[in-house]
Amino acid sequence: MNKWLMLLTAILLSSVCNGKVIHKEQSLYRNIMVTESNKKRCMGFSFRKQDSQNQSCKLVYRPDYLVFDYAKISAASILAVEEPKNILILGLGGGSLVEAFHELAPQATITSVEIDEAVIKVAKNYFDLPEADWHKVFAVDGRIFVKREKLKKAQYDIIILDAFNGDYIPAHMMTVEFLREVKSILSPNGLAIANTFSTSKLKKYESATYAKAFGKFYQFKGRHSGNRVIWAGNTDLPTPEKMKEKIPTFKVQFFKLGIDPDYIFDILETEVEINDPTKILTDDYAPVNILNEK
Repeated sequence: MNKWLMLLTAILLSSVCNGKVIHKEQSLYRNIMVTESNKKRCMGFSFRKQDSQNQSCKLVYRPDYLVFDYAKISAASILAVEEPKNILILGLGGGSLVEAFHELAPQATITSVEIDEAVIKVAKNYFDLPEADWHKVFAVDGRIFVKREKLKKAQYDIIILDAFNGDYIPAHMMTVEFLREVKSILSPNGLAIANTFSTSKLKKYESATYAKAFGKFYQFKGRHSGNRVIWAGNTDLPTPEKMKEKIPTFKVQFFKLGIDPDYIFDILETEVEINDPTKILTDDYAPVNILNEK
């Protein structure tokens, strides 16, 4: 890359990332920056836009604490799945969900999939991504991984869809065909969790697409962010009352991770209205980047 363009990129990233820059690099897929401020360390991505959004943060003095609303909502899904044995995370960031689910389900094998090898390296070097027998990491496109797992007839009890390219969710990982592939590798009572945005112009398209692939689903709209987290499964999801019965089992872990179950259930919507069921995102019709323009 032209040295002046590299300098301009560095200036732009420095201007939008808060805190001291402790690492920055340009990978094959995005610009990556690690910043630290007030004992909070964050990994930020930028791709097409000139801004950088934090994809993962941790408190240096309390590394187990989940900083983001969506991460807390995702981790709270442990209340909806009985003793998960296999967990799949598509999209790594700093790996906060890896550690959270190991805390909540130490019996489970966790598989992380991240297309960008540079992100994996940064997660290990700056966010203490676990390297252990219970955690496997693959540097491959998430959809390709899911297709391969489908051929192997693999099954996962929890699948987390958290892939971002610095701009939004990759288009090929938002279609009904992809979601059906995800559903095919869910265990009979498994749960798929998707991190999306309630402020996105794609919201109604996403809702219609998830309804087409899974039928009924739950959604959570964070009050402290624009995140919308979707829970969908192979079968009807447990009722809120049923899930609340399990809260005492995870009281210690929830406190450690910063999860407030009262807040989680307060923002839960179990009856999601699909305004236009014809707006389905498919492999042939997925104008994600156009629709997401502001």
